[in-house]
Amino acid sequence: MAKIDFIRGYDAYAGMLEGTPYLARRFRLLQEKKVMEGRGQFVYGLELLEQEIAVLPKDTGRWAPNERWSAKPVWDEDFQRAVRRYVIVHWYQEADDPMQRLAYIVESMALNDYGNEEAFEID
Repeated sequence: MAKIDFIRGYDAYAGMLEGTPYLARRFRLLQEKKVMEGRGQFVYGLELLEQEIAVLPKDTGRWAPNERWSAKPVWDEDFQRAVRRYVIVHWYQEADDPMQRLAYIVESMALNDYGNEEAFEID
């Protein structure tokens, strides 16, 4: 069973001075593919975004969800070695409950496929 080490929400368009909904999605896809290259990182919905971009008209006026969330589920604490498994999960949503969304994501994914080990302090 996983525990949540942290959960954070961000404005996905913070710092964006100009652009179009289509280009914002393309940039998001490139950015999140880079994130997935990191150890212990998982971006939920990346393949759906790629499919959406493939069929989306370049002049669309519909923006993608503006909330970017990140959370760190941890599990399998090994007190002898003082290590635990973790994965940092990222996803986009708009006006939903992030905890419910995170629970759905964690239940639907194979944590060990993306998990990594880290040291932790024993209190």
